[in-house]
Amino acid sequence: MRLRALWGLMLLLGCTVLPRALSQDAPSIKSPTSRLEPESGMLSQTRYTSLYFGFALNLPPSSDLRRIRATLQPSGIHALLALRNFAGDRSTRLVIRAHDARESGVDAEFFARERLQQLRESEPTWHGPEAKKFGDLPAWRIEIGQGGYAFVHSLSWFFALRGYVVQVDLDYSDEEYGAKMVKHIESMEFFSAPLEDGRAAEVVGPGAEPYNGPALPTSFVDRMLTERPGEKLDAGEWHGQEYRNASAGLRVRLPQGWVAKPTTSAEHILLNGVDPDVQLETPDRRHELWLACTRTLIVAEDRAHAAVPGLYPALVITLLKRDCMPDLEIPMRNDDAFGLDLLASTLVRATEMTKFHRGRWSQRGQNVTFALDGSLPYEVPQDRLARRLSLQLLLVPRGEYFITVFAMAENADALRRLEQGIVLEGADAKASSAH
Repeated sequence: MRLRALWGLMLLLGCTVLPRALSQDAPSIKSPTSRLEPESGMLSQTRYTSLYFGFALNLPPSSDLRRIRATLQPSGIHALLALRNFAGDRSTRLVIRAHDARESGVDAEFFARERLQQLRESEPTWHGPEAKKFGDLPAWRIEIGQGGYAFVHSLSWFFALRGYVVQVDLDYSDEEYGAKMVKHIESMEFFSAPLEDGRAAEVVGPGAEPYNGPALPTSFVDRMLTERPGEKLDAGEWHGQEYRNASAGLRVRLPQGWVAKPTTSAEHILLNGVDPDVQLETPDRRHELWLACTRTLIVAEDRAHAAVPGLYPALVITLLKRDCMPDLEIPMRNDDAFGLDLLASTLVRATEMTKFHRGRWSQRGQNVTFALDGSLPYEVPQDRLARRLSLQLLLVPRGEYFITVFAMAENADALRRLEQGIVLEGADAKASSAH
C-alpha cells in the first residue's frame, strides 16, 4: 500500500475524510471511560444528539454523508462532531466543538468576536456577528463570503451551554445541501442535560449508535499526559546479548557486533526517521500522547558497519499499552484501504516520522502486523553515488500491548536479518512475519 500523501490528509480544523458512507463507516472511537464526557453522543444517518450538552441536530437526507476524523484537541476544547457530505465535485463540511469557559467566564459573543478578529486578518469579506435565537437560547452567527479550501460559503455559530461555548462551523460549496444544513442548525432542539438512560432513548431517534466524537476525548488525553502510564510499563532485562520482557512476551537477541545503548539515546536515533522538509499540517497532541504512553525497551547500534562517520545501523524497540491510545488499531483485512491509511496517518503523527512512503499489512495465523518503509539518503565524501539506508517502523500487537520496532540498516535484507532475532514468546511467528 503506497501512502497517499499522509501529511496532506489533514484538512481545515484538523479533520480527515473517511472515504465511506456514514452507514458503512468503521465504528466510532470507543470511549476509553464509562463516564459521560463532553464528547458523548449518539449518531444516526439522520440525527446527531449530544448527551452531555443536551441538544440534537437533524441531518438533511444524503446518500454520501461521511464521518471525518479530527486531530487531538488542545486542553479545554472538545470535538463533538465532524461530518462531510459529497455531491459530485461539491461538498459540505460540518464540525462542532465545545470550548470550556467555566473558569474564564467568557460568553458566546466573546468567542464570536474573537473569531471575527481572526477573519479580519485573513478573509476579504465577512458579515457579523449577528445575534440569533435558537429557541430561547441566544446565539451569534458569523458568515464569510468566500470560504477556504474550495468552499464557497463558511458560517459559524456560537452559543453557551453548561459553562461551555459550543461552536458550530459549516463550510459548503453544495448550495442546495448547505442551505438545508443551515436551516437544520438554526432549528436545533434542546433538552435538559445531561441526557442519560431512558431519557436519551426518547430523543436520539431510530438507528442511533454511540458516537464519542471524531477524536479521543480531551479529558482522557489530559489525564494520560499527566499520569504518563508508559513510565510504569515493564522495562525488561538483559542477559548478555539477549533481552527479555515477560510482560510483553518479547525476546530479542542482538546480532554479533551490535551494542546495546542507554534507552535515553533513543531520541537521537529516531530523528533519522524525521524529514525536516516535511511539516505535518494542523499539529496536535498525538506525539505528546505517544511519548506519555510508551516506554523505550531497547536501543542498539551496529558500530562496526557505519554508513558514514556517526551514522550506524540502529534499532529502537518501544512498548505501548493499547488502552492508552485506543484509536490506534490494525485493520483485520488487507483490503481495508481506509483503515490502513488511517492507521498509517495516526502512526506518522504519533511518532512524527515523515520519511516513510509505503505501508505493508501482513497476517500469519492470528498475528497481524503493520509496517511503514522508508529510506535515509546520505553522502559519502568523494563519492557521487546516491546512497540510502533502509528504514522500517513495525507495529506488532501483543495482547494488551503494541510493540513498535524502528530499525535502520544497509538494505531490506539487512533489516530482515535483524528482525530474525526478535521473537514473540508463545507466538507462532517472529516479528519478521511482516514480510
